Amino acid sequence: MALNIKIINPLEYQNWDDLTKSVEVCSIFHSTAWTRVLYDSYGYKPLYFTVIHDNELSVLVPLMETNSFFTGRRGASLPFSDYCEPIIKDNGKVEKVLDYIFNYGKKTGWKSVELRPAKTMPEHLPHASFYNGHTLNLSEDEQKNYSNFRKSTK
Repeated sequence: MALNIKIINPLEYQNWDDLTKSVEVCSIFHSTAWTRVLYDSYGYKPLYFTVIHDNELSVLVPLMETNSFFTGRRGASLPFSDYCEPIIKDNGKVEKVLDYIFNYGKKTGWKSVELRPAKTMPEHLPHASFYNGHTLNLSEDEQKNYSNFRKSTK
């Protein structure tokens, strides 16, 4: 059965955040708010590769199309995020979804596709040898967290 992959822009998709909240592994990076920051601040084009069936996300690979002198035009998931886990509920569909994204990138002239999953992607894909992840403990009270920031961060 063919996957019905659609490319959507969360900024134009009604109730996007409600849709993502129903998926356990979604994070702030999947939200409309993060999309808005990247779009408004940097002009990146949101291209969220999705399969939605019965108002439920079964595939979500959020990408932003970026274009710079150094890296050229590419798809990045997602700029300025430590990780952005692709959501592919059926692991047997990973290859089909990635093939769709790579073919889209070839057709539109992308130089590369950058994915930032916290979990392992297929072994045959080229990957970075390391990356940094950041965790911020917000369990303390707000004033204590604020006092721990550098003056330049406040």
